[in-house]
Amino acid sequence: MKLTIGIIGIGAIGGTVTGYLSMVSELNIHALARSNYEDLAQTGLTLTTPDGSEIKAASHEHLHFHQDVQTLPPCDILILCVPSHENAGLLSQLTSACTAKTLIVTLQNGLGFEKAINACFPNNPLYSGTCWIKANKISSTLAQHAFGFDMILARFSPKALETPVDDGLHQVQTVFETTPLKIITTNSPQSAQLTKLALNVPFFTLMAREGLSVSEILASDALNTERDALQTEIIQAARRYGSPVDIDYLDNILASLKKMPLTNTADREKQKTNMLKTLPDNTEKLLAFMQSFKIALPTLNKLYQAIKTKNSDSER
Repeated sequence: MKLTIGIIGIGAIGGTVTGYLSMVSELNIHALARSNYEDLAQTGLTLTTPDGSEIKAASHEHLHFHQDVQTLPPCDILILCVPSHENAGLLSQLTSACTAKTLIVTLQNGLGFEKAINACFPNNPLYSGTCWIKANKISSTLAQHAFGFDMILARFSPKALETPVDDGLHQVQTVFETTPLKIITTNSPQSAQLTKLALNVPFFTLMAREGLSVSEILASDALNTERDALQTEIIQAARRYGSPVDIDYLDNILASLKKMPLTNTADREKQKTNMLKTLPDNTEKLLAFMQSFKIALPTLNKLYQAIKTKNSDSER
């Protein structure tokens, strides 16, 4: 019997997941696309892949687009791809799609958002972590998968930081095994999330201050030293919290980034503006999360407050 997969949100990550899973004929895919439903229903989804090829995912016998969450059928696996701040208005509407046997997977950014999902569906296995996937929503019907294939997932528990890998997680892993996307199983969703934040937050925060690219920061001895100090502070905070960063994985990603060719930023002010928009969902949330456990990140906090102050002054 075919598994029924529900995908909630067809943006960058949701579009990437939908595109690849649409090629697996053994699955019935039901994708919820609220704002872009009309366009997708008419022309389908196009996913461009890292090698430049295209996947055309149009409605057919095993791919169905939905505009109304209430029309979703009961799902074996429900994959949440909307921004985590949208969960509050969405979770209560998923009762028809989420049965007693449904496995819930969240491919969302942030920290601590799983508690609200677990509160709505306390008896359903919930798997969370992070995606090391760079994807963009180019238009209402076009998603671009730029690079990265790993999704690191663990079972969430409101009572423990670590849980053993179970049969449900192996089932989710099996769903993706014929696609380029790869699920890596682990024991702690928070550890996976903090590993990504340990990489992203220093880069994003310095990019917002300097208006430079990743490669420009790595090429500058002074900025790279500052980035490394911020990363070390986050690693130490994660260890104190009890969900240590995966240092080996982090080092492998950094090694790949250092091989990238130098890209000079054409418009530094525009880069600053764009990167400032990322800080509330990354730097600010990390600081708030650690502060809630009385774990300080003094160097990062000082840098972030200075950026906010300078930005406020420039807007006056």
